[in-house]
Amino acid sequence: KDQDGACVCIDPMLSRQNAYDRLRYSAGRDCRQSLCGFGCPGAGGTCLTSLTTSGYQCGTCPEGYCEGVPATYAGAVLTLDGLCTEECTHYGCDPGCPLSNGGSGQCTGDCPDVEGPCGDDFMLQSFFAQPTDDIPGLRDAIYHHGIMITGSHVCEGQPGCDGWSSYGCLCDPCELCTSRGTHSWDFVGYNAPDSLFYFQNSWGYWSQDGRGEVGNSFVRRWTHYGAAWGFQGFTPTAPRLYYADHSIDDSSGNNDGRPDPGETVDLWVSVRNVGAQADSVEATLSSSNPSAVNITDATASRVLPVLHNAIVTFDDPFVFDVVPGAECEDITFYLAMTAAGGYAETDSFVQRIGRPDVLLVDDDGGASNEEPFQVVFQGREDFLWDEHEVETEGSPDEVLLSKFPIVVWLTGDDTTNTVTGDDTLALGAFLDGGGGLFLTGANIGEEINSWPFYSDRLHAGFVSGTTASYVLDGVPTSALCDTLLICEEPSKDVIEPLAEADTALIYLDIDGGVAAITYVDSVGPGATGHRLVYFGFDFGWIDDQSPMTMHKPELMDSVLTWLMLVTGVSEEPPFDPERPHVFSLKQNSPNPFGAWTTISYVLPSSGERVCLRVYNIAGQLVRAIVDEPQDAGMYTVHWDGRNDRGSRVSSGVYFYRLEAGSRSLVRKMVVLK
Repeated sequence: KDQDGACVCIDPMLSRQNAYDRLRYSAGRDCRQSLCGFGCPGAGGTCLTSLTTSGYQCGTCPEGYCEGVPATYAGAVLTLDGLCTEECTHYGCDPGCPLSNGGSGQCTGDCPDVEGPCGDDFMLQSFFAQPTDDIPGLRDAIYHHGIMITGSHVCEGQPGCDGWSSYGCLCDPCELCTSRGTHSWDFVGYNAPDSLFYFQNSWGYWSQDGRGEVGNSFVRRWTHYGAAWGFQGFTPTAPRLYYADHSIDDSSGNNDGRPDPGETVDLWVSVRNVGAQADSVEATLSSSNPSAVNITDATASRVLPVLHNAIVTFDDPFVFDVVPGAECEDITFYLAMTAAGGYAETDSFVQRIGRPDVLLVDDDGGASNEEPFQVVFQGREDFLWDEHEVETEGSPDEVLLSKFPIVVWLTGDDTTNTVTGDDTLALGAFLDGGGGLFLTGANIGEEINSWPFYSDRLHAGFVSGTTASYVLDGVPTSALCDTLLICEEPSKDVIEPLAEADTALIYLDIDGGVAAITYVDSVGPGATGHRLVYFGFDFGWIDDQSPMTMHKPELMDSVLTWLMLVTGVSEEPPFDPERPHVFSLKQNSPNPFGAWTTISYVLPSSGERVCLRVYNIAGQLVRAIVDEPQDAGMYTVHWDGRNDRGSRVSSGVYFYRLEAGSRSLVRKMVVLK
């Protein structure tokens, strides 16, 4: 556009400088937004103004010419879907690109100075400062600034600019020099904070290697604007909508921000437009598992236009129900978006429904001790867990802990605030509710061994804050491990079991000593059946390389299996025989019992192998009542109080566990003679 805002078609026969002089670059009058198309009316010229991001369209010049104006070299036309190749990305003076002056890639002659203030010719739309060697930082900055392009004008005639003469001449209108280089090397576009597309240039792939000379040339170009990095904004011609964020409103349920089975949820979705203005935006929602999520309102819209680089929330929410009895699952939601002009785009995001069995509490003071736990959990097939980072979220309270049957609490190498007073209250309430706790850390005993919590709740005594042994062994009676472990944790506590606690792991050295204990709350009328595993060292330090020892994944399997035997034990849940799609296990009746008892359960699906087993308080198998594939429906079985050998069991607390596929439930019962 000219200074009056009219579209100007540049004749390809114009000299480089004349063409450049006529194309006035400013944020308010960007010729690239023109509607005149690629063929300029009359004179056979090429319109340098109509650009699009809709496909692999690269900036080219009329055959035989390569005008050194901003709209004719590398960044002329951009795409979010890929990068233009070297062949179709012409640089003003690169070798192999014919020039209007007949050169072979080398510009010669003096460049006349151009009148006019810098602000008129090179108006910055946005800018930021970022080191050239910080590629992740650049990606993030570009992500937050939107689609950008620049032409780098390198001054070669000034001090510090020597060695660039092979890249041609184009005068900087704001400085006096006899030789200038033109180069459009820049990058543009993203579809995620860590995904950056870029254009190849004469200096190589800048966004990969962060070569300093490129950044230095660019810094020199924009220093009079007071910014290390400046970008002239590129305005695309089509919308480009992406998922940005979402929020959950489950206030009609338990209002905990998590879609739980049986809840109706309002899902508010925000989108980001990295393209041209989008009008009449509408979206339709679908999911990866309709059997778990029933979407009752699958459409949402936005009345007001969605401007370039804006993040907006739809005017109305999507609504879905989580099917009662649905298992914890990461649901992928698909967002099909449309806008005026025929634009269509589909993006996706993930939302977890329900709560998994395990909560991982990361209480290592901001260190990275949680990573080995994450690796172990990720290696378990179809295993889900939640995480709570104390450093950023504060200590979890008893309400949060009570939502999970098992809590894995790590303190890493912390020496102070390993377990706080508030932590002991929350953990005490969790154990009183029948939960299963795995507590592990290098210095827990050394710090809190004088607290009542240590002796009364962890059922441990403190012996020493150090040991030279790095080899551990499972005792023969251990429910966790019966082989060797290697742990090179430099600060391991030596502990001892108190009262009804049992030794699980010992250190193998001259002095010996206990490394880990287990405890089951099964004594007394108020026994809750909760289970505890306490390691006097950091689980994450266990070695996974030696072929002769147990590794972290196997040990974690043992810990979780042992804890799961009794966790989840609760009072009789609501039981509705009219809803056989709910996987449920009814409390036995009568309870306590002497001669026999009845157990009922419901299976929501057919064909899975079903196991109903009875265990004693030590976790040993007593009787397999059911072990066969069964169809969906309600079942009732009887147990006569005998073990697999036909002998009557002794009085005490027993547990019966129902397994069907990947699902399981546990209930507690009492035998009285």
